[in-house]
Amino acid sequence: MKTKFQQKKSWVYCCILTVWSIGIWACEETDTPVSPAEGDSDSDSDSDSDSDSDSDSDSDSDSDSDSDSDSDSDSDSDSDSETDTDSDSEADTDSASDTDTGSDSDTEIDPNNLPDITFEDYHELAEITKYMQDVAEATPGYIQYNVVGTSGQDRVIDYLAINLTGYQDPPAILLIGTHHGDEKSATDTLLGVIDYLLRHLEDPVIDKVMDYYALYVLPVLNPDGHNAHTRGNAKGDDLNRDYAYPGMDESEAFQTPETAALKHLLDDVAFSGAAAYHSGMRAILWPWCYSGNETEDADVFYTIGKAIADAMGITYIDQSYNDFQSFGEFIDYTYSKHNTISLTVEVSTKKTPPAQELQGYVDQVVDGAIAFMDALYEFDNGKLVLEEAPELFYPDELRSPIDQNGQRLE
Repeated sequence: MKTKFQQKKSWVYCCILTVWSIGIWACEETDTPVSPAEGDSDSDSDSDSDSDSDSDSDSDSDSDSDSDSDSDSDSDSDSDSETDTDSDSEADTDSASDTDTGSDSDTEIDPNNLPDITFEDYHELAEITKYMQDVAEATPGYIQYNVVGTSGQDRVIDYLAINLTGYQDPPAILLIGTHHGDEKSATDTLLGVIDYLLRHLEDPVIDKVMDYYALYVLPVLNPDGHNAHTRGNAKGDDLNRDYAYPGMDESEAFQTPETAALKHLLDDVAFSGAAAYHSGMRAILWPWCYSGNETEDADVFYTIGKAIADAMGITYIDQSYNDFQSFGEFIDYTYSKHNTISLTVEVSTKKTPPAQELQGYVDQVVDGAIAFMDALYEFDNGKLVLEEAPELFYPDELRSPIDQNGQRLE
């Protein structure tokens, strides 16, 4: 049993602790922080003191002192705990923002930082490259400017890789233009797609697909043809007849430097979907091109193709073979080799419409690209409601034009 002197000493000690705790509480508003370790130690000390006092307390004053000390100590400990929790929460938030770069597309890119582009006239190759480089420079960490190779005349074949998903190797989509150099509306409209998507990331559909897919946009596969305004490359080769197709030895394909360079990208990236943009007619076409047999995904192609066509105001949608038979097309290779849902999008009846009509086609292609990505997203996630591909018949005026040698041009 404690003596009266010991009891008095304990009472005085508790009073001192109470005053000290109040001082600590006041210091929390100053620049002198209390470390978690100090807080733990203080709580233990208070607890020991309270235990001593509680074990043999004969007076109300001792009890009151213990109660005050416990209250102040608990308050101090709770405050320290809240401070520590807040710090940990802030650290976790910072860590998440560093690693999860694709959680909120509408906050990742400031449209005010993007380069301006208009479609009052067609863009030359140097302008196209400069625009893509400026976009990448304005969006570090999200968009990369890359060169896949060079043409026969050593012009760059460049593209943008847009990845807002936060993942290193997400599912990907490829939009590719200008297999044929004289089809200029298929070039500039893809620049319009880049600009629109990046300026409208708050749109729910765009936000959804851009959070899920990496988007690759390659506006000009045939820079030599684009520069000379010719269908073929510098040697006159048709790039859209230089791909392998079922039954063909792949060593016999990819004879042009342009398609050989593209092959590396196609083989390296797992493209879930691809759209090849052309002009000279208005249509949505899908594999096969080389054969009249339907693919096992005919209903998928029809459903997605119809979504694109409806968005663009196009009435002609069909398997490409039914338009005309061709061998070595991009969509046959990507579908047969990589199981990519690949379609041909024919933008305009004229290969290079008057410049004053260009903005209208840009708007249509933008709408079609969004519809394509949205339908592909639904398909990849098992949500696409398939429509059965009907047997389609179209008048000749809707089909591919015929050149002077009787060859259909697509």
